[in-house]
Amino acid sequence: MKNLHLIERSGKFFLKYRYATLVAILLLTAVFGWLATRVVLKTPTIELFPKNHEFVKTYVDYETTFGGANVCLIALEVKDGDVFNTATLTKIKDITKALELLPAVNNYQVLSLSQRKIKKTFLQEEAGGLARHRSEPVMWPDIPTTPEEIARLKRDVYTTGRLHGTMVSLDDKAALIVAGFFDRGLESPGETLRQIVERIAKSEDRNPADDVKNLETAIVGLPFTLNDTLFEAVQKITKQAEDGNTKVHMIGRPILLGYIQSRFPQLYKLFGLTVFSIIFILALYFRDLRGVTVPLATMVISAVLSLGLLGLLNWHFNPLVIVVPFVISARALSHSVQLIERYMEEYEARRDRVAAAEATYVGLFKPGVLSLVIDAASLFIVIITPIPLMERLAIMGSFWVMSIVISNVIFNPVILSIMPAPKLKEKKANWLDHLLAGIGAMVQGKARWPILGVTGVLFVIGFIFARNLVFGDMYPGSPMLWPSSPYNQDTQRIGEKFGNTESLSVILEGELKNAIKSPQVLRTMEGLQRHLEKLPEVHSTNSIADLLPEITRIMHGDNPKWELVPDDPREAGLYLEILFAGVEPGDLARFVTNDFKDANISVNMLDHKGDSLRKVVAAAKEYIAGHPMIVGAEEVDDMALVPEEAKKPDGKVEVARFRLAGNYGGLLAAINETIFMSEAKVTILAFGMVFLTVMLVYRSVLAGLLFLLPTAISNYLTYALMGALGIGLDVNTLPVVSLGVGLGVDYGLYVIGRMEEEYAISGDWGIATTRAITTAGKAVFFTATTMVLGMIFWAFSFLRFQAEMGLLLAFWMVISMLGGLILLPTIVYLIKPKFVTRFRQV
Repeated sequence: MKNLHLIERSGKFFLKYRYATLVAILLLTAVFGWLATRVVLKTPTIELFPKNHEFVKTYVDYETTFGGANVCLIALEVKDGDVFNTATLTKIKDITKALELLPAVNNYQVLSLSQRKIKKTFLQEEAGGLARHRSEPVMWPDIPTTPEEIARLKRDVYTTGRLHGTMVSLDDKAALIVAGFFDRGLESPGETLRQIVERIAKSEDRNPADDVKNLETAIVGLPFTLNDTLFEAVQKITKQAEDGNTKVHMIGRPILLGYIQSRFPQLYKLFGLTVFSIIFILALYFRDLRGVTVPLATMVISAVLSLGLLGLLNWHFNPLVIVVPFVISARALSHSVQLIERYMEEYEARRDRVAAAEATYVGLFKPGVLSLVIDAASLFIVIITPIPLMERLAIMGSFWVMSIVISNVIFNPVILSIMPAPKLKEKKANWLDHLLAGIGAMVQGKARWPILGVTGVLFVIGFIFARNLVFGDMYPGSPMLWPSSPYNQDTQRIGEKFGNTESLSVILEGELKNAIKSPQVLRTMEGLQRHLEKLPEVHSTNSIADLLPEITRIMHGDNPKWELVPDDPREAGLYLEILFAGVEPGDLARFVTNDFKDANISVNMLDHKGDSLRKVVAAAKEYIAGHPMIVGAEEVDDMALVPEEAKKPDGKVEVARFRLAGNYGGLLAAINETIFMSEAKVTILAFGMVFLTVMLVYRSVLAGLLFLLPTAISNYLTYALMGALGIGLDVNTLPVVSLGVGLGVDYGLYVIGRMEEEYAISGDWGIATTRAITTAGKAVFFTATTMVLGMIFWAFSFLRFQAEMGLLLAFWMVISMLGGLILLPTIVYLIKPKFVTRFRQV
């Protein structure tokens, strides 16, 4: 009773000083609105991935050395003939040169036939019958123009390393251009090239104006300007190459994010239509201005407070998680509708605005605040997922939910008590009243047994099929887009032509300089490559170990028998030095460091599906575990330089070790492992939090268990639906699923809370059950239906992720509504728990 008196006193206080309370809320909103203007949109790569995972640490350590996740693949495909013609080869060169001028480009990661680093190796006879090793670019600096020159290029592509099948498709109808970008230059896909240049210049203590001027001079005559975004610039560069016979395909993280950002106006339209439909339904339902304006004001105040928190903390907003704020806003609207519905009921009984507002505040405080605490805690639990984006989302989202206490629990009664009194109209029972009355009778009659039976069957079905849930992506291409999207179509086409749409790198980290010159190290690298290439998920691999056998063969009179890694460390080192001597600085930077200490194995995968990444990582770990790179002390130049941890008891030395896993594939593998490890913890903690919170508030273990039931059913059924629809659990879906745990209990809290009130008045279980379902249940039914109808527009989004989340949330809301309207009242009426009857007024 103390808690009830405290609630009553706080309600009286807020309504006694309602104008001061309103001004305080509006001032707070204004301040946070000003702070919200400092928030910018950004999508930093590293923010999406688990910062403490070994793969991410490898990525961070070697991103600037061997390349990062922001890689574009651009394929030129011809309809007639092949790519070995002057016109197509000129297009390849033009695109390559233009890409090299883009800000934040990693020139060591720009590859194409026209690049100087793409070379052929051969022996050239000299005077006296001697032969000398030579390396020359296959198509640099000039484009072949005569049939003889084109034939020579074709021969070089066919006979040099693995160019055929990687840089040129096996059917000769497509050529590939690769361009990598530094992460620091791609914080937001909405940034213009000018903004990127200025930001990088400032970070490196240079004059931004000088850098801008230099780049403006360099790009004169090119199809893009500094006012274009990176995506727009790449589009314009490649657009010039297209004609009736040439088609360009583009994929990669910068292209994906740029494509999504360019289509954002459509998202704004869809959200606008969703809000308009909600306004229309609110107006149709309440037929009263307060029924429209107050819920909208509730959503706006919460949104402003939460975005203001981002500004206060100097955090950015990642548009990839836009679904979560929308769901929270939907919860704000739902709570507001519940409160307005109760206010109208109280006003009809009391005919006094302040008294009605006070009664509404007291009546809905416990279920309202309890449900918000559960929602906020469910989302905050996501913070245990060690991913920066998830940690920030957990803080922002839980604050957003708790801000609804201000915008709804306090603001709504205050503003309703100030607004003009509602006009009372004679109420006539409509179809919804009859439906809810029928449900009230059903849960008290014989139908309760079939209800419990169906519930049990649904729980078993959900539990069984939830095991089909997959961690990570389930399809090639991006799961954020539809299969028919241009991006995923390009992914499919590049995969068909080159078998390479994703890259994962394995780093070989030496303990000493020149570690890579060890024959054992080189053969171990080669062995790992052959081991991985046996997997159907892997198209090819590349490393410095691929280049050495070719040099060995050439240095032995071009005899194919000598195409191998030499046994002698000195010979292997000599041939590597010869290889380096024949190239320009940076040509081999993607393979090995200049001191021969560290090397990179690039694993070219057909796709980045969760299963594919798990199989490749498992195969790599299996091989690495059985192949330590240990050499005798005689192969080490100076034992004094060997770290103690690399020395073995028998006097030998572990000269190098493998580190998994870099590039975008490595980051995705890291996030899949992290989500897999976190999902069970998040679910268990969320369920435990629901149980504990409800138990403490109702002071009943039984209450905690009862409210867990609809939560568990909706959770497992949603997982089952995700498995059936091919929706993987990843960084985008985990917070939505976590928020759904709170959603599963919200509706039940309002209905059972009203049942508690009605029983305290009547002392009759039948009356209390029917009244709760026909009053609180009406708002539950209306808000759930409103949100489901509003989400219909999401089905037309270009973002597959948004459409699927709309379907999931609609499904979740329906299941939660049925749990709150039917299942919980059925069980409570059947067992008649004491926590409902505790406040019975005699």
